[in-house]
Amino acid sequence: MRNIFLFIILLQSFFVNGQHLDLTVGQKINYEYLSIQRSLDFNDQSMVNYSDIIFEVLKISDTTVILKVNHPRLINNVSLKKRIFDSKFSYEKQERDIEAIANKVLSEMSFKLIIDRDGNFIKVEGVDAIRNRILEVAKSLDLSDINQQHTLLINSIFTAQYFKRTAEVLFKKPSVLKGEKKYTKTGMQVSYANENGTWKKVGLESLDTISVFVRGNINSGNKLLESYTLDSTCRGVVIPDKKFNNQTVLKILLKINKGDKFNIGSSLFSTVNTCLDLENYYSSVNTAMRGLEDLKAFHYSKRGMPGIDKIIYTKLDSLDNTLRRQTFKYKALKLGILQFLDYKAYLDLIAEIPVDSLIEGYQVIEKSKCEYHLGNREKFLKSVKLFFNKFRGNGYYIDNTHLLAEFIHSEIAKSVFNSKDTDTLRAAHLLLEKMEAFKIPQLTEILGSLRSYVVLKLTPVDSDPEAILEKKDNGVFSHYGRYRLLIFDELTLQNRPDSVKNIYIDYTIEMLKSSLSDLATEKAKAIYGDFFFNNHLRDQRIYLRKYLSDAYFRKNSLFPANPGFLQLASEYMQDQQDLLADNGSIENEYYFLPYIDYNKLFVENDVADKNTADKVLDKLLDMVILEPERYVDLQNKYNQIYPGEDFKMYFRKSLKEKLPKASDFVLYDRYGKEFSNTKYANKHIFIDFWGTWCKACINEIQYIENLHNQNKSSELLVKTIACFDKKEYVSKFMLNNKYSFDVLMSDERVQKKYHVSSYPKKVLILPIGVFVVIPYSQDYRAIVEKYLAWGI
Repeated sequence: MRNIFLFIILLQSFFVNGQHLDLTVGQKINYEYLSIQRSLDFNDQSMVNYSDIIFEVLKISDTTVILKVNHPRLINNVSLKKRIFDSKFSYEKQERDIEAIANKVLSEMSFKLIIDRDGNFIKVEGVDAIRNRILEVAKSLDLSDINQQHTLLINSIFTAQYFKRTAEVLFKKPSVLKGEKKYTKTGMQVSYANENGTWKKVGLESLDTISVFVRGNINSGNKLLESYTLDSTCRGVVIPDKKFNNQTVLKILLKINKGDKFNIGSSLFSTVNTCLDLENYYSSVNTAMRGLEDLKAFHYSKRGMPGIDKIIYTKLDSLDNTLRRQTFKYKALKLGILQFLDYKAYLDLIAEIPVDSLIEGYQVIEKSKCEYHLGNREKFLKSVKLFFNKFRGNGYYIDNTHLLAEFIHSEIAKSVFNSKDTDTLRAAHLLLEKMEAFKIPQLTEILGSLRSYVVLKLTPVDSDPEAILEKKDNGVFSHYGRYRLLIFDELTLQNRPDSVKNIYIDYTIEMLKSSLSDLATEKAKAIYGDFFFNNHLRDQRIYLRKYLSDAYFRKNSLFPANPGFLQLASEYMQDQQDLLADNGSIENEYYFLPYIDYNKLFVENDVADKNTADKVLDKLLDMVILEPERYVDLQNKYNQIYPGEDFKMYFRKSLKEKLPKASDFVLYDRYGKEFSNTKYANKHIFIDFWGTWCKACINEIQYIENLHNQNKSSELLVKTIACFDKKEYVSKFMLNNKYSFDVLMSDERVQKKYHVSSYPKKVLILPIGVFVVIPYSQDYRAIVEKYLAWGI
């Protein structure tokens, strides 16, 4: 169907040669239509459109002919999806695409063409029935129809003009186009000049035009058009920023009617078969692989549906059973489903598949992990090199580079960090050297700071470490802050002079503050783009603040008499914004750089003056937000510093200044009842963002049920918001588990308003119009009751 639009352009170039049709009632005429459109630059971008068309003469009058038209078989391919739409298969085996369903319906139904005795179109009958049937089948097959796109598409394609062309292609004689031609499109004129078969742009005011050069070989009979071929070539057609080198070959074949059968000896179908390699396409392996692709899409579309995993397993077993032997290519595709069903089975299968057969970058990374843990260092290196060479895209960083970096900075870094002998360190250093020898800039950037740390640990204490300390690696995925702090610690262990350590930590602080500033001003977004910034850089704020806290604490160790460095360490401690952004990954840093409560250390110092006293109160407030049990400490300290002042007024005002503002939202529950948080502005509202598709959410949802059931306070509302979910899935989940907590259905905007990036996530909206992130707990009631008791 897509190619019909180019075909229209061809038809616009043809001169009509009227001829009186000599037909008889009951006569059947069988044509084959084949259009092959290909890029002359890219061999794998051919578009094939094939139709088998049977005309049956129903009625003839002096002026008109009524024809019944059938399409016994239609085939076309969609090159971008690498799928073929073939009407010979049942609806259940059709591609889940509205055009595939349309092909199938056309092959089963017929329509009537009314033409005059010269083959000119008058009208078509039966169009509405075809349209309605297509939409009816699509609905019965549960094809996703966002914003009624199916109706719009079908109504725009299956017009009277579409069926008119069926008659024109068979009863109108085309002619060869020569010389200059002009098109007028939406009131704008475009001109091209013909130069030896090449169209050269003369003037261009519209982008929505194509210019073609047509040469044809016409063989027409006295009454009906017989077989003919047209070759339409676009060479060097220039539209701003684009150049087209395309060719469309159009073939029409008239089959000779011998009794009730048609001669198919010279059928165009053989050309279709060769062009699309149908035998290979329909082989059991390739059919099963397409089944895996569809199953993965089905699993994603039904995520959260009760019992979906069991359904997927059943369908997966059925696909496996269609094959006598599973190829590595099939198994690699199967990984895309197993990773969501059974992670152990997923890893076992990755271990079985050769790395060259893996089809996704993240799978190659998993393979590299397997090889590393098995001690296969050469195979690990091969996997790493393959990842960068095979999956290179347009951006500087390959997709999933962060996953490889995380592994290196976890497993390999731990072996270095824990090493007490030089043999282990040398082995790690050799592995890093071999990876750097690949001369892949992104990989070298990942390894730079880690390698400096290894080199320093291998450096004798009587050697000068200046060359190591002067290196300033600070790549996006390098974790440079961690390694610079570990290098400082190693300098301390080696009893290096404080002057050396002081210079090194000062420059480390400068680098970290510069990186943090780039994130705050979004300078990095301008460099790397929105997608990369939002997915990989924004969350680095929490790491940089952690590193800065630890850096200032180390600076304090050099100058213990100066409390300012401890204060700075305290100021970069984790805050509510960090909690909103953190998905738990910061805890991985604690393995290398243990958590130290700098707020507590700072607060425990004597209060020297009012400015410092206010800083102490500010730090205590941060501690209360993270650990509500410290409320009494804050209250006592405030009363000590400001005796007789109103603590509750201070507390309420400070929370309002420090915590993020609660956004307004209106949502509906499973029964259509509206809930607006603004209507309960004087209440505490506990909200759990979750989904039936989220296993971590399901594992702890009982605690939310407990909070809901045990809530006796008129000051507290307990709500949950189901995200990326469906009402029927939520209702079935609630019924099966006999839960009674309130569920609101997300509008997909509310989680953005509350900065939800991982699930589950809990927030407590306070009556003063701000909200606090609630950390994971087995007893949310105990946490919430503390806030209720404060009388905010």
